[in-house]
Amino acid sequence: MSDDDELAGELRRLFDDERLALRPLPDAGKLIAAGAKRRRVRRRRMSVAGGALGVVALVAGGFALTGGGFRHEVPSPVAQPPGIDPTLQIGPSVTMIPAPQPTSQPPAPPAAQPPPIHQPGLPSAPPPAPAHSTPPEASAQTGVKGPVIGPGGYGKLQLNSSMEQASSVGINFTPENAGGVDGGCTTYYFSGTGVPSGGSVVVSPTRGVVYINPSVPATTPEGIGAGATREQLRKTYPEATTGPNGDVVPLGNGYRYRVVVGGAEVVEHVYLDDSRQDCYE
Repeated sequence: MSDDDELAGELRRLFDDERLALRPLPDAGKLIAAGAKRRRVRRRRMSVAGGALGVVALVAGGFALTGGGFRHEVPSPVAQPPGIDPTLQIGPSVTMIPAPQPTSQPPAPPAAQPPPIHQPGLPSAPPPAPAHSTPPEASAQTGVKGPVIGPGGYGKLQLNSSMEQASSVGINFTPENAGGVDGGCTTYYFSGTGVPSGGSVVVSPTRGVVYINPSVPATTPEGIGAGATREQLRKTYPEATTGPNGDVVPLGNGYRYRVVVGGAEVVEHVYLDDSRQDCYE
């Protein structure tokens, strides 16, 4: 027997020894099945990941070939209303809009009424006084609204009435600072609930009230007042005449309208007096 045969025999005896045999574990089958399952799950995940990477690679390739595949559109700027100052813009999309200008002008304040006209030779006119709540009547000739005067008085103040009679119907009298007039007559300012507005009177010791001059533009019952023309005055009162102190309209019983006409032939003021007075002229 050669040395090689002897070595081979020793090896066979060694491998046939039961002490060197590998015995399987009791749950070896379960462990093998679980390992196989893990390998299948791992292969599936790798397959999905590989597919996703392929899609990404295709999209990246498409971008490289087409310049992106789509364009990022920059939004166009919002048109601003005309007249807006660009410096008023705050941030990229907020614009300060100026307040709108008023479409109409504010109403002008009412013009102050001129004081009553004083004619030479007649008592001085009273200062303007606030009118009472008596509603004025409209002028038929000119459209001017004013309290009615005449033909014999102003409100409850009547020509030839005494101061006591006038006081009893709600009229108050205050002596004028300038004093009286000729013939013992006295000038007073009047006011009160018995008259549409304040004004001045001349009181004669013999004939009572002989002059009534309102402090506001008054209108006759026929519609002649401030703003009427002299032509309208003459058409309404054909008997009117022109005197040194204005036009005169006789009313009967010695009463008359005294009408102040301006240089433009326009009536400026109307008052009453008694032609038989003994105080002036």
